[in-house]
Amino acid sequence: MLHLVGEGGFSKVLLVRAKSGHLSGPNGKGVYAAKIIPKAHLKSAGESFIKATMLERNILGEFDHPFLLKLYHSFQEKDKLVLVVDYCPGGSLHTHVNISLREDGRGFGEARAAFYVAEIGLGIAHLHSHGIIHRDLKLENVLMHASGHCAVSDFGASKRSIVGTPAYMAPEMLLAQPYDFAVDWWALGVLFFTMLKGRLPFDAAEEDKMLWPSKPRYDPDWAPETLDVLRSMLQKRPTTRLSSLKTLGHAKLYASYDWAKLEACKIPPPPGQDKRAKFPTSKAPFSADFHSFRLIFGRAIISRSGLDAWMFFS
Repeated sequence: MLHLVGEGGFSKVLLVRAKSGHLSGPNGKGVYAAKIIPKAHLKSAGESFIKATMLERNILGEFDHPFLLKLYHSFQEKDKLVLVVDYCPGGSLHTHVNISLREDGRGFGEARAAFYVAEIGLGIAHLHSHGIIHRDLKLENVLMHASGHCAVSDFGASKRSIVGTPAYMAPEMLLAQPYDFAVDWWALGVLFFTMLKGRLPFDAAEEDKMLWPSKPRYDPDWAPETLDVLRSMLQKRPTTRLSSLKTLGHAKLYASYDWAKLEACKIPPPPGQDKRAKFPTSKAPFSADFHSFRLIFGRAIISRSGLDAWMFFS
């Protein structure tokens, strides 16, 4: 284990390295992120959080797609659940938008934002092809590999079914109406707008009151091709919304894209990712809470050739 990467209300994320002779990892350094979830926290949070955690583990373990976060191992200790996933040293798209706002006074350029939208679109289309709606697509849930490519993460709100983040939720979800895969394309439109502008497309303080009277404030300087995709994604009626990868691919904005090469990560990402993102190598002290975990984790990561089922709270 190298050091603590971050922590949230229900988990901590550690930067870990596989022992010599074992997993090399997608970054070639054998470095991963280990998400540690105390069982006591989930028990206290209730059944819905337990189901969300199990759902996330199952979805992460089911797919191997370049633009979806990959799960390599899952196992448990007496009091902890562990997910070993890709380490994305670039952080989230949210972080990069904030860097752009701070350093340049604006969001991303149109070419850069459109590239990320294409990669995320490929990722969510792959989920949809397997009957899964993400339902919580937002800047914070799109991580950046060291290569500059995207990885959609956080599948705890996904549906096959905990609802997502209101500011990114499609009108039909906010109005408690039936919905389908189109809600993810709405969220991608919100994400696209926010990458460009550095703020959300709607200004209303309460999201459920913004829907019909409020309209996005598009920048008149954006190219017509960009505006066309944005307006198509942010159609409030799902029947008229851009809601498939095929439709996105036919947009003029993507006329020059080779989608097969893009999905194979053979198209270099646009410049702009913060070059300060690196693979940390120094060790930092851990709390006593992790001392017993170190040896068990060391055995687990080198002895599992596949994914361990979680016998939850056994």
